[in-house]
Amino acid sequence: MKPPYSNLLKEAGPDQYYDLLVPEEILEMIAEQTNLFASQNITARQTKPGSRSHSWKPTNKTEIKQFLGLVLFMGVVKLPKLAYYWSKDKILGQTFPATVMSRNRFELLLQYLHFSDNLSVDRNDRIAKIRPLIDALNATFQKYYSPKEDVCVDESQVPFRGRIIFRQYNKSKRHKYGMKLFKLCTVPGYTCKLNLYSGKNIDAINTTPTNVVMALCENIFDKGHTLATDNWYTSLQLAYRLLEKQTHLIGTLRKNRRGLPKAVVDLKLQKRALINYLTRPADSQEIIINERPKRLKHVLKLKEGKVRDTRRFCVQCYKDSVQEFGRKVAKNKAKKYSSTAPCRSRSTNKVTVSMAGGEKK
Repeated sequence: MKPPYSNLLKEAGPDQYYDLLVPEEILEMIAEQTNLFASQNITARQTKPGSRSHSWKPTNKTEIKQFLGLVLFMGVVKLPKLAYYWSKDKILGQTFPATVMSRNRFELLLQYLHFSDNLSVDRNDRIAKIRPLIDALNATFQKYYSPKEDVCVDESQVPFRGRIIFRQYNKSKRHKYGMKLFKLCTVPGYTCKLNLYSGKNIDAINTTPTNVVMALCENIFDKGHTLATDNWYTSLQLAYRLLEKQTHLIGTLRKNRRGLPKAVVDLKLQKRALINYLTRPADSQEIIINERPKRLKHVLKLKEGKVRDTRRFCVQCYKDSVQEFGRKVAKNKAKKYSSTAPCRSRSTNKVTVSMAGGEKK
């Protein structure tokens, strides 16, 4: 967190952090657009005599904050139907929502909740109705927190099974249906920026992995950051473009990526081997093969010096502890892994293969 706010929020509670990330400007924008949409909707069409829309009253930022608080409460206390939160049933009934607002008022706000003017939005933009909110949140995320040296880009899926054209299906995720978010994060899990994927044929930014990374990192270039990506994003093209922006790249690499030297593509991985491919702006390239009891991967490193290992304990010590003490206490008995001071019980073999500068990068 940046200096002015880090001193003020040393002993702050969750509500103060929420007010920092969702400031009054965002709440005022939501209240203004909600009132505008309600007035447009009520005057444009003939409402039935018994409709609750006739009881509409303009909202304000305080009521919008209460509305969002109830939405967060419903995410913690989950009930089968919305009406149950105001039910007087001894089993299902909740006393808290009725103290904030009535059920009819909550449903009316939910009906007219809006973030942009329908008359002025870009019809070709699928997420135009929520883009002002996304832009405002991204500006707030970057205003109060400066990312550390190590940052990462990855995607996450927001669970959603409603009717929307850019809903994604991913069988490897816990929630298979939802909306895909591309996120730039830093230690300790803080989101610096996010982009919502709106479809392959419409989205002009999130079209290729390289464009996704460059769009997310545009505000942290030329500051010496180290970016970590998975094998969907990592490529030599991305590595060179980031290097031009004084940004390092570390990530797993697919063997069939375009532009890889033939020595890397044709190299047969040995059992329990990890290939670290170092790309440098110089004419020479180097391949280092390290023995490691993990699954086989190609790793692209675009940074001088050693890369931090993700292992928490020595593998050989863990195996020995399993045989001696059992699996339950093996992790506690095994020595912590350190790349600078490796365990004596673990032998490391390193083979260096150099390539001529004339090879294709």
